[in-house]
Amino acid sequence: MENILIVMPAIPTRGIAVFPGVKTNIDVGREAARNAVNEAMQADNRIFLVMQMDETVDVPSTQDCMKVGVIARILRSVNVGSDIIRISVEGMERAPLNELQMRDNIFRACIGAPFSRSSRKPRHIGILYKKKAKRWRHQEASR
Repeated sequence: MENILIVMPAIPTRGIAVFPGVKTNIDVGREAARNAVNEAMQADNRIFLVMQMDETVDVPSTQDCMKVGVIARILRSVNVGSDIIRISVEGMERAPLNELQMRDNIFRACIGAPFSRSSRKPRHIGILYKKKAKRWRHQEASR
């Protein structure tokens, strides 16, 4: 099995984790991240979002970020200040971060192949549902 590597514009996010299927707004202030948004908008509107572990680092490296991020689609981009862009994104697929680079004042991520989507619910969700259903039945019986 060969390793597939994809290089795409990236934003290391501060305090925001985006998941597949989730739509959210992100304010982008760092110049390298704004440049990544512009590059993505000129291409296919896809950008890699990965959460920074230490929000105080201005130029994060691979070690400063989580090991997994999400490929997102930029739905809309609006300038809200002289150096802030607000983007609306929708998470599409999770993917492993191999390397985060800043070249030519643009954040780019080298990522592995996106994780396959499973049609099954994660096991812990089924267990949680069973526990809640048991509690509800018990509450109904005691009324």
